Amino acid sequence: MLPDINGNVVCERVRAMEGMDDTKIIIVSGVVDREDIEQLLSAGADDFLQKPFDIAELIKRVEKLLAMESPAGGSNGAAS
Repeated sequence: MLPDINGNVVCERVRAMEGMDDTKIIIVSGVVDREDIEQLLSAGADDFLQKPFDIAELIKRVEKLLAMESPAGGSNGAAS
């Protein structure tokens, strides 16, 4: 619940900006309605994480979106 704009508009604006094609967007929200979540994803979000959330889950999702290798040596948070 942003005071003067919603997440859909933020996603659309980021996606419309030149040079932001590779920017990853993870929405963190208390929204629980699946239709609202689908609208956020359709507006350009790459992922959605519901509040309250576990920081380890957020890190795992960031790693996945950025195709990073986890410190444990596995890719996308998986042990190798």
